Amino acid sequence: MNIEIVIWSADQNFVVAFDRAAKNLTDRLGTSMGFSVVAVANSQAQFFGQVDTYKPKCALIDARTLTLSSTQDAAALAAKLWAAYTESNPAMITRVIKHPGMVGLYDTLVTRENNGIRVITVQSFDAQFAENYLMSLIGEYSAALNDLVSGVVTRTTPITYSPNANNTIPWERKTIACWSIKGGVGKSTLVKEIATILAVLCGRRVIILDLDMNCGSIANIMPAPERIERNIYTLSQVFANNGCKLNQESVNLHIYQITYPTSPSTPISVIYGLTNGLQSGSQGLVGENGLKFCSELLEIVRNMQYDFVICDVGQRIAESVHMVALQRANAVLAILTSELSTTTEMSNTLTTMQNFPQYYGSIPDRFFVVFNNWLDDHGIKREQVVQKILRLPEMGCVPADVEGKITLCNNFRESYVLKYQHTPTAQAILDLAKKIYPPLSYSQSEKADGGLFGRFFGKKSK
Repeated sequence: MNIEIVIWSADQNFVVAFDRAAKNLTDRLGTSMGFSVVAVANSQAQFFGQVDTYKPKCALIDARTLTLSSTQDAAALAAKLWAAYTESNPAMITRVIKHPGMVGLYDTLVTRENNGIRVITVQSFDAQFAENYLMSLIGEYSAALNDLVSGVVTRTTPITYSPNANNTIPWERKTIACWSIKGGVGKSTLVKEIATILAVLCGRRVIILDLDMNCGSIANIMPAPERIERNIYTLSQVFANNGCKLNQESVNLHIYQITYPTSPSTPISVIYGLTNGLQSGSQGLVGENGLKFCSELLEIVRNMQYDFVICDVGQRIAESVHMVALQRANAVLAILTSELSTTTEMSNTLTTMQNFPQYYGSIPDRFFVVFNNWLDDHGIKREQVVQKILRLPEMGCVPADVEGKITLCNNFRESYVLKYQHTPTAQAILDLAKKIYPPLSYSQSEKADGGLFGRFFGKKSK
């Protein structure tokens, strides 16, 4: 598969950055996947002439080049771009790239949220951004095709795709809970990285709910404003002060939209967690109030049409908020390390939880073991853990990051998978995301050969 790109820009540096990035990535990918800048335009007429000639899969528009004198001009341009997405074969997605603070009629191009046309805000149009963004285009193009095939958006011209294309693989919106009986097992890091893959690489709408009643970690390892004024604690206060009722307006006010500076594509929605453990004792988070608060929060968020709701859940299973998250999730990732004590405590806890399905739901068909920070030489066999001790299916095994790059990325609030894609640890996290969102796998034949992302990142999955 080759992603042909038409660029509309009068800035030679902008064009050169993307052209070099396309060539560099194509050299790394070999013949199975690549990018090519097929044409450059500096006017609207020239741009659409090239679109008609080359039929690209992607258009990159430099917002500084756009000269839209009226809302009518913007509407006419949007209509043409929408037709290129919904009526052309192949479909063409458009990304308008601008600097922060730039205001113009191009913002009206996105009249509704969709994967076909987006306005992207970036700090700089440099080579690093160009390469990182082209990397994310594979997922974004896949998501856009999925929306056409599934009927999320409609097109007037029938299209046919290869039966192996990832846009034909079915998937479902899900609520995922990441949980462990012990702290420090890398649970929040997995939440962060899986959410990043689904949003940045796949173009899906993702929200993270930091529901850890011990203390929230997401704000410390992901991009976050300097001062977080609203979090799960303040939302619970709104709930308690409103007669123990929650509404979508209040939830919206507590959602932050974050992007990574080097990969400013689909934003990740986040409701940040507690800033200290004492807040977990607030009126809206304990007892019956806590059960009702978390139930209403999950219901509201699901109705907001997120593709994936990912909950970071703390270890104490008697906490009301944790209890509801574990009960309502479509899938629970039970995180284990190679410490025997973690396995023993997890086994004992799961045995107790299975006696209370009214609180924790059905466990055998929703709980999946994820081995994280795993070292084979610690004397524990994974097969024995999943088959004889826990009796739960294994979803994946993430090997230990012996170089400490995950900690480094967390400290700088960067994504490990985006920065160190070639490592076995990153590939294992990608494999987890593929099981949550099957289109990532692209095709069975490619999975056997390392998968689309395995080749894209230059290393086959093991």
